[in-house]
Amino acid sequence: MSLFQKLISMILYTGHTGTKVYDQLSKLMFCLGKTASYNWVTLLGSNYDATVRSWMMDLVAPDTEVSTVNNATASNLDEHDYAIESESDDDLESESDNESMKSSTDNNINTDTNKWNGFKLVGDNLDKNIKRRHTRIDQQTISFHGFHYYAVRDRVNLSTLSDIPKPSFFLPVSQLPINSLFPSRADDQTLEYNFAVHISRVLVEELAYFSNTFDQVVTRHIGHPYSKEMAQKSDIVPLGIMNKNENMTEEMIEILEEVHKYVPTRQKTVADDKSGRIVSGDLCHTLLIGGDQLTRKRIKSARDMRRNGKTPHSQLTGLMPVCEDWHTKGIFLEV
Repeated sequence: MSLFQKLISMILYTGHTGTKVYDQLSKLMFCLGKTASYNWVTLLGSNYDATVRSWMMDLVAPDTEVSTVNNATASNLDEHDYAIESESDDDLESESDNESMKSSTDNNINTDTNKWNGFKLVGDNLDKNIKRRHTRIDQQTISFHGFHYYAVRDRVNLSTLSDIPKPSFFLPVSQLPINSLFPSRADDQTLEYNFAVHISRVLVEELAYFSNTFDQVVTRHIGHPYSKEMAQKSDIVPLGIMNKNENMTEEMIEILEEVHKYVPTRQKTVADDKSGRIVSGDLCHTLLIGGDQLTRKRIKSARDMRRNGKTPHSQLTGLMPVCEDWHTKGIFLEV
């Protein structure tokens, strides 16, 4: 069929056109039939996640070593030649990364590639209510529930970071490196400078004198080591909407089972220590899945329900729930 007919069919599809319109226009050779139009839409969206799958395959490096992070305890730290170093301002580790290192039950896969294709998943519920014009006992409000999610590629290269937790995470309080935990004089000066920048922005925005005098000299952006990377446009791949209700634990588990297919996994089998049987020992690269506070809690509850699964995929251990930055800031302000 010609491109013109396909374009007209797509316009009719987006307008939720009825079958009779398709039948009449297809007889005049203006568009495809309704079935053919729907098949064409399905064909166009068949490889919607090809980019995410390519990112996933880049994170699975068969020739790299896999480090176990869940066995690191205070008793086995002596086996490694660690040196406690002070935290630098350029350190990329966030609170969510620390939580992932401490509580993850997976084996993370290290990669050594020039181009980092790490990514995270973000999702949230999508609800819609359709009210009846005349509400009756047998005609109540209809509620539709969905779960929308997408993948976003990391802007900063994280391939050089280690999967092994820092030894200070397992030290007693009396042995913690105090100089690294408490703010230094340099930290205080940086905080004062940031406050001055924020206050100057407010003055320029709210007061006419400052706006007319200092509008061209006020600092619009506080620089940091990764300003160049963070200034780039986000590489986002929409992954569609699932007709699942995250408020129900059963459907939340089904959502995570569908999302878990994007977790980079190296297939492996091992022998069980007690029974001697060959069981699945798949190695999963833990992905962050973000959302609001309720979504994060529901994901955690769903993972707890599948804790006794036989394989890492059935346990849903490849997903680490976190709060997105916007929601994290909102929670911080509430506190």
